[in-house]
Amino acid sequence: MAVTLIPVPPFKANAARISCAGRQLLFESKQKQLSMDTPYDVVAFGNSRILGVGEQELDMPDVHYFNMAVGGTSFRQSVAMLEMVARQGKAPKVAILSFDHVSLIYAQLPYEYPLPPERWRLLAGDLGGLFSGPYVVGPDWRKFRQRLFVDEPGFLARTLNFYILRDRLLMWLGDRDTPCGIAWRPDGSRQSSAVPSADLYGAPVPHPPLYDDRYPLLEHDLDRLAAIQQAAGTRIVVYESPVYPPFADYANPRLNPEMSGQRERLFAGCKARGLDCHPSPLIPGTAEDGFWPDAVHAPAKPLGRWVAQLVRPYFKSN
Repeated sequence: MAVTLIPVPPFKANAARISCAGRQLLFESKQKQLSMDTPYDVVAFGNSRILGVGEQELDMPDVHYFNMAVGGTSFRQSVAMLEMVARQGKAPKVAILSFDHVSLIYAQLPYEYPLPPERWRLLAGDLGGLFSGPYVVGPDWRKFRQRLFVDEPGFLARTLNFYILRDRLLMWLGDRDTPCGIAWRPDGSRQSSAVPSADLYGAPVPHPPLYDDRYPLLEHDLDRLAAIQQAAGTRIVVYESPVYPPFADYANPRLNPEMSGQRERLFAGCKARGLDCHPSPLIPGTAEDGFWPDAVHAPAKPLGRWVAQLVRPYFKSN
């Protein structure tokens, strides 16, 4: 396709400029980085809720680490990215995937990458997953038809946009000293640019509305992870992203049956497939570790310690 005529640089070539590009180009650049490097020991997948966990926060000096996360994307997108890395023969020893707290209805959002026709292969797999899924009902089929015949043409039209071609060129030639890129690090993580002096900047605890959204393909996606674990030998570690403790106290007892059932399906499905999955940790904000900037983005330092605890058992010498 025309938009791929100009290849993107690997992430480390110009992290500041690349971080200014859209999500699709950022995914492509990070994927290219992994394809060029020797296989990593640990790769983190997710969105902005794990994006702050870099080598410094992980604090495992002997572990070759990269953060593949891209803000605003879903658990389904993380599964797709890990599949692509595995097909390139670059599967890490341990893949850590952040699963958004169910109250956020983020995990089941559709793919934004890869570009067609590769994305159409994923959609064909989703179709098979709907046929075999144990929790699929009529509205799930209607939503999938909308994804195919309404959303997908829109995605395709955006990939043909002149500005994406321009951005591809600027990723090579653009100024490295860009405002959006100052806090990005070569390991793929993003350092916080505004550290609060108190949890939520001193604001009261938010009580946003709790939504629900079906995830009929959850078991299908867990099957895909189990297949990677078996074929590539990658240990799959999934954790539910933490939320601000007072918000968790508010939200968890109020989850509707759909969302509480989704959480139960996640952990039951992981156990049945031999995946290493963990419930949301309790992370309080402190002056030493950092404070919560909002209700859904944990301070990077304690979150990094938590992630390190999850992956360290797979590295006996650390």
